[in-house]
Amino acid sequence: MTDEIKEEVVENETENDTQDINDNKGLTILAYIGPLVFIPMFVRKNSKFARFHCNQGLILFILEAAAATLSSILSAILWKVAWLSYLLTLPCWAVEVGCCVLSVLGIIAVAKGQYKELPIIGKYKILK
Repeated sequence: MTDEIKEEVVENETENDTQDINDNKGLTILAYIGPLVFIPMFVRKNSKFARFHCNQGLILFILEAAAATLSSILSAILWKVAWLSYLLTLPCWAVEVGCCVLSVLGIIAVAKGQYKELPIIGKYKILK
């Protein structure tokens, strides 16, 4: 491939990517709001930008659900010993607060039109 053709391909990809980002920013923000991740996942399934952020949001949603479920189970089992229940569910609450922070970071990345992975969980891929 000649250099001119390569530059043209890169320029077309950049234009298409910019158009994709601009067309899907608003709906893609939902990817970081719990179960609303499924809306852009199915409505914008052909968007590279939406798929990237839906993957991040889905991992985040699974982590949030797991932490909430574990916290509920531990609270139900240990409800008679209140201090022990609070002590053992504290890490689950910390994970849930961390998920809120990651959601905000994800929403900021979408608003800026960036393909920015979330810290810690961003390297995992569920959606292709």
